[in-house]
Amino acid sequence: MPPPGYPAYPQGHHYPGTLPPPLVASPPPARQSRKWLWILLSVLALIVIGSCGLCAWASSSLISQPFSAAFGSTQLVTDYYSALQNKQYTQAYSYLSPQGSLTGLTRDQFVSQATQRDELYGPVLRYTPSQPQINSYNGDNLDSMSMDIMVSRQKKSYTTHLQLKLINNQWKIVSYDQL
Repeated sequence: MPPPGYPAYPQGHHYPGTLPPPLVASPPPARQSRKWLWILLSVLALIVIGSCGLCAWASSSLISQPFSAAFGSTQLVTDYYSALQNKQYTQAYSYLSPQGSLTGLTRDQFVSQATQRDELYGPVLRYTPSQPQINSYNGDNLDSMSMDIMVSRQKKSYTTHLQLKLINNQWKIVSYDQL
């Protein structure tokens, strides 16, 4: 209802007195910068990745030396018995470095022993090396291994024991109990 002395206003219009202020949306609160959080997370991620890389490098260097040594010794035994199997006795002798029980063994003596063994029991038909057994390893160098070999000839099958030694960065057979 209008104040006294004023004409009535048509419906839907307001009294021209004080009107409420218009509603204005307040600005959104200022976002706090999280730049420091991203920097911290990036630094931590780099530290973790760097640590993983360092661990992988260290473990590979610890594992690679014994693994390559074991592979080299197994390859030597395979080459040695392959030469015996093919009656290449001089080649087989080149894989030896007579020491221990073989001290003083000459190439001619070795060829004679191998020939006699082939005549007595037949040629080497097959051979199966076992896993190399580490004899001495101080963490820096692996220089001595032993290996059992299952040997099958025409008239006899047996297991022989080989001693291997790393001499001048080459694996050599230094002892065996039978050809």
